[in-house]
Parts: sequence; structure tokens; C-alpha cells
Amino acid sequence: MAADATGRPALATTADQLRSRLGHGALPPTPTTILTAATALAHPATGLLSAALITGTGPRLGWPPPWRTALRDLRAHPSADVRDAALEVIIRAAE
Repeated sequence: MAADATGRPALATTADQLRSRLGHGALPPTPTTILTAATALAHPATGLLSAALITGTGPRLGWPPPWRTALRDLRAHPSADVRDAALEVIIRAAE
């Protein structure tokens, strides 16, 4: 999927759809799999997919430390679009 996303303008739309789907319904049984995939996708061409995975799942898990670290890394991403997507997220204290 990463190789297919390089240079495709529809990537932002795909990332938005992914983030939306991850924000609803049942959480996956192993969220660490999503974190691993998101970290692997932090390449410049697929950073938006990484951001979608992190920002779609992290809030539902209460932002455990590894997810906060991944979000922080995305905020320093070489792509401005990825940085912006990560910077839009506000981490709130657990209620």
C-alpha cells in the first residue's frame, strides 16, 4: 500500500476516511498492531496514512505513552501536511 500511495493526491482523502473509520466501532483486539503499522508508514509518501492511524486510534485508547510519542514524531514530520494533521490533534487528560 505504501508504494501505491506515492505521488497520489487521493491519499489525503483515503487518510481522512481511515481516520473516521478508526474513530468509531469496536477497537481492534491488538491496537499495538495499528501502532506498529503507523510507525512503519511514517515515510514522507505515506505519512498521512500514519497520521490517520495514530489520530484515529490514539484518542480511543486514552493516548498511552507510545501513542503520544508517535504523535509527537508526526508533529516533526518532513511533510507539512502530516505535521498539520498531527498538530490538529489535542490530547486531553483522561476524564
